[in-house]
Amino acid sequence: MRQLLSVTILGLLTGVLWASAATAADADADESAAGKGAKVELAVRVTGGDPQKPVRNAEVFVKGPDGSNLQAPRRTDKKGEVRFRDLPKGELMIVVIAKDWKTYRATRDLVKQQEVFPVTLQPLD
Repeated sequence: MRQLLSVTILGLLTGVLWASAATAADADADESAAGKGAKVELAVRVTGGDPQKPVRNAEVFVKGPDGSNLQAPRRTDKKGEVRFRDLPKGELMIVVIAKDWKTYRATRDLVKQQEVFPVTLQPLD
């Protein structure tokens, strides 16, 4: 009888531990999925020259890892800034094209809800 009781208690404890582990794994998966689904606001600030001055009307592209545009390209304002909202967290490529400047390309990993990415353009040779 004592042995049967011990086996029963051991079985119950094992079941509780398995249920706890499964619940924790589900919670981790939910957090991971929520983090990947979170959206980011990205501000790109474009400058160039010596001394550094804002570059207005530069075309800024935000591309995914596969090279596709994540959003329509935008042009910088008079402060040399442009904002992209609702971008997915993770790796992306920023491409900046402006008249009289070399094309700029860089890869960035977005991890925060708000990111600022400074870009310094180099003059054409």
